[in-house]
Amino acid sequence: MPAWITVYTPTAPDQTVQNKVWQYLSACDWWTIAEDFDIFEQDVIDAASNQLAIAPNPKGFEIRYQSPEKRQLLAHIWTTPERVEEELEEVAAPRHLQPQLRQTKAVIAIELGWSQLDDMGIVIAFQAARALAEICNGIIKDENDEWMHIKNGFITAA
Repeated sequence: MPAWITVYTPTAPDQTVQNKVWQYLSACDWWTIAEDFDIFEQDVIDAASNQLAIAPNPKGFEIRYQSPEKRQLLAHIWTTPERVEEELEEVAAPRHLQPQLRQTKAVIAIELGWSQLDDMGIVIAFQAARALAEICNGIIKDENDEWMHIKNGFITAA
């Protein structure tokens, strides 16, 4: 069973979202960000940042950061009312977030394997979720069911 970092947005992402996420990820200071996730190995950080790429996928898009035979990050984009409703029914959100969640028109869920929680996968997935929340004015639920949003460019607890 995978781990998920999910963004709930009041607007469906347009065709440029993949490119906007790529622009955001391309500008990241991976060494500094990786330290926040207790990753300090220069070769691990450099390998992931040097292989970083985004490619279309029928489910949304794929974020590649390691050799092709290894699992990559998959961003699922769900916009049909039925699927969005299904995702909302499955989530247990704090009461104060319910009004915002009722406005959800799209759910973007980044799928990670459990091993990716211990490598640059979690670092990159979290930054991609942050970019998506900023682009689409959404809120984030991380792999530990903690809720966050972006305020004035900073991520804060929701």
